[in-house]
Amino acid sequence: GADASTPSRPVALSTAEDDRRERFLAAARPELDRIYRLAGLVLGNGSEAEDAVQDALETAWQGFDGLRATDRFRPWLDRIVVNGCRDRLRRRGGWGPAGPV
Repeated sequence: GADASTPSRPVALSTAEDDRRERFLAAARPELDRIYRLAGLVLGNGSEAEDAVQDALETAWQGFDGLRATDRFRPWLDRIVVNGCRDRLRRRGGWGPAGPV
């Protein structure tokens, strides 16, 4: 029988989820500072860049299984970050921290 320390989900599923998580983190962690700088350059606002990176990581996590070539993770993530920043700029109504000049 299972004791209280045994996870409630099947071991195979847990292992697959753990493997996916580890692969994603191994790919994403080295890019965090760089994508934050990228978002900051596009948005001109540090706190908004943090939010954009968080959103981009969530989007990347959701689409990670669809990425066939893991060596393309960096440009794929860059595109997600830039597209997310562009969406934020559109909603904000312009480029830069104060909108269009």
